[in-house]
Amino acid sequence: MAARAAASRAALTVVPPAPWRPKRAPFVLLSLLVVGVGLLGLLGLNTVLGQDAFRRHDLDRQAALLSEQEQQLASDVAALEAPERLAARAVELGLVPAGPPAFLRLSDGVVLGAAAAPPVAPAPAAKVKPSAKPVASAKPAASAKPSAKPAASAKPKSSAEPAAKPAATARPTPASATASARPTPSPKAS
Repeated sequence: MAARAAASRAALTVVPPAPWRPKRAPFVLLSLLVVGVGLLGLLGLNTVLGQDAFRRHDLDRQAALLSEQEQQLASDVAALEAPERLAARAVELGLVPAGPPAFLRLSDGVVLGAAAAPPVAPAPAAKVKPSAKPVASAKPAASAKPSAKPAASAKPKSSAEPAAKPAATARPTPASATASARPTPSPKAS
């Protein structure tokens, strides 16, 4: 029996150990965590895009309203700038059409053309518009510069005289701006 046991032992060989396998639970948990974080990120991105879509819709509607308002204002300006409207407003203000022009030749002081005074229109009725701004006083501010006219020639205003209207300011045209910048020649004495 001993010989048999020795023969059976000789036929037995050592088997290598089984290969090491990692546990599946940590890998499954990590995979589920990555998928969950990805889904939450997509949900957040979708929510932000939805909010941006609502905001864009509101901004588009506001832009359409502003565009419509701009078109209405442009139409109003065009109506106010129409020649018929300007002519009617000028008549309301008491303006009259200009007569034929006359030109002054600066080299020799000769008047070319016949200047005629425009017809006098009746003064328009004064319209008082209430304004929220305070009206500036008609008195000029005191300055340190002496007046060009001597004080003796100035007449004191009586309280019965109406206050003088301030002169209307007009934008000079290039021709009048250059003409006013040049000194006018005095007529030549022969």
